Amino acid sequence: MALHFFHLRSGPRVELDTQGTDCVDLAAAKRHAVELAAGQNARDDDWRIEIADAAGQYIASVDRNGVVAD
Repeated sequence: MALHFFHLRSGPRVELDTQGTDCVDLAAAKRHAVELAAGQNARDDDWRIEIADAAGQYIASVDRNGVVAD
């Protein structure tokens, strides 16, 4: 298991995930981010969930439509 963080970015604003979630691998982290995106009720079109590893390094992002960008 590896700790991943799922930050919510909307334009210049960022809501940091300070606890993180253990995921088996990167594919599981991306699936989790897609699930989180589906549960968001955001009015802003310019938001995404950014996935970071335990060191804080950006890995990928998921937009409001569940599209993953590496």
